[in-house]
Amino acid sequence: MTSENILKPVAAKVSGCDVEDVNEERYDCYGLKVFSANGEEYAIGNDEEADEAVKENIKNSLWAFNANFIIDHSKVKYSSELEKSLRACLKIQPDLTIGIGLHI
Repeated sequence: MTSENILKPVAAKVSGCDVEDVNEERYDCYGLKVFSANGEEYAIGNDEEADEAVKENIKNSLWAFNANFIIDHSKVKYSSELEKSLRACLKIQPDLTIGIGLHI
């Protein structure tokens, strides 16, 4: 059974329509197959595939998690010293943003 044969019925169930009304798109969403129905699109995959897609999406969005954004969206009171320290940390360890971003 092909992945489309397995995933198309899932997309139909999620969209609330018949399998015949579901179309597989020619593009993916971070590796997940994309189906359309009722004017909506659905990225479908198993738990592992969805987890991997989320990780890729987060990695591709990390540029937005700069010092100002992190401070603005946290519960800490702004100070120039905090901003300076956070900028320094992000320069030394860019992956720090992943841990911070997931907890905002």
